[in-house]
Order: sequence, then structure tokens, then C-alpha cells
Amino acid sequence: MENEPLLENATADFGASGKDFNLGRVTHDYFPERIFYDPSWGHLLYDRSPRKITAHVFLERNPALDFIVKRVSAEEAIRWLLIGRTPQGKFEPLYNAYPDFSGLLIEKGVIGEKLVQAYEEAKKGNFGPIVGDAEIGRSIFEKLDIQIQLWRKSCSDIPTYIVNGAPGLEITQDANWLLSELPGAFEGWKHVSVKEFQEYMEREFAVRYDKNGRWVHIDEKTRSGEATDEDATSD
Repeated sequence: MENEPLLENATADFGASGKDFNLGRVTHDYFPERIFYDPSWGHLLYDRSPRKITAHVFLERNPALDFIVKRVSAEEAIRWLLIGRTPQGKFEPLYNAYPDFSGLLIEKGVIGEKLVQAYEEAKKGNFGPIVGDAEIGRSIFEKLDIQIQLWRKSCSDIPTYIVNGAPGLEITQDANWLLSELPGAFEGWKHVSVKEFQEYMEREFAVRYDKNGRWVHIDEKTRSGEATDEDATSD
């Protein structure tokens, strides 16, 4: 195939994180419909122009949650953002430990539910509970509140979902895929349990999972990408 090198470069640069093993496998680092060939420059480009997103997805990983996907209101979304629970069970405001105010809040232990309460007090003009100092608390609140207001507006305009990654990687990938393809499924994804999701995927797509959320409807050769056309017809 004469353009095979071109396609390999595309998968290496835009779809495989530069790893030979991943050639030809989609990783969604870059969406294929936004890759194009520029003949004037003679190489592939990626269209980075802005697009309006259709959903906010906050990825949690918490075995204690009783759902795999749940749609939340803007106010609920703000609460999840303030708590910012990490997969390790720690807490990072807005899921981000890098801003200076996040670092100080983490250092002072004003995180999780404690931050939710402190933020509510600060909205009333009581800045002391944020870090124990009213002046510093006001400064932190102003920085935090700007971002919260932006998120509140965005989550009011755009559907927001919590996806729980605890049930396993492959079932979580499928949940994200189905959420993007069928946003109206499960009555708007108000509260979808793992069992409900598994039953839906088996009924609609013949996809089944083991207890760790791994696919069991394919063999290991197919999973690793080593299956051949002969394997596919051998049954």
C-alpha cells in the first residue's frame, strides 16, 4: 500500500503516543477526523481550532460510589470540584494541586468537606475558616471563586457527569464512549449502576466484563492486536 508510511506516521505521531506497539491502535490522544494532510507543507497537521464541548466529565475512582455514571447539576458539580478527590483518596481543590492557593489549602488541611464548608462561609464574608487568617483567606477566596464562577456557568450550560473508574479500565472506557455517543441513554444518565450498565452493554452490543471490568467477549490475541484474518475465520 503506497501511502502506508504516511498512515504509520499518523498513528505514531497522533494516535499512538509515539510507541511502535500502539501503531494502528486508537488512543484518542488526537481525534482522527481532525488530522489532515497539508500538501503545501508536505506533512500532517492537527486541527487545534476550538470546538464547543458537549459534556463535562469528572473522572472519579471511588469503590464506595454506587454508580458508574451519574449526571449532576451545576451546584452538585461545584461540590465535586471543591472536594477534588484523587484516585488515591487524597483531596486536591478543583482536582488540581498546582495553583498556589491549592497548595496552601492542602498544606493547611482545608480540603475535602472542610473546604466546602469554608467556601460557603467565605461567600457570607467570613474568610477566617479558609486558612485561619481573614486577610489571607480573602485573597484565596477571590482566586478560588473566580474559577468556581466560571465552572458554575459552564456546568449550567453544558451537561456534567461523574464517571466512576473504580469498576475497571475497559468498562470505564466503554462508559465514556457510550456517554458521548448516546447522551440520551438511561433517561439522561441520571444514576447508572455498574449492573445496569453491564446489562445494557451485553444486550445492545454483546459486550461482557469480568469482575475487574475487563472484556471477556474477546480472546487474548484480539485484545493484544495479534489476531489475524485467519484467526477470525477459524471458528
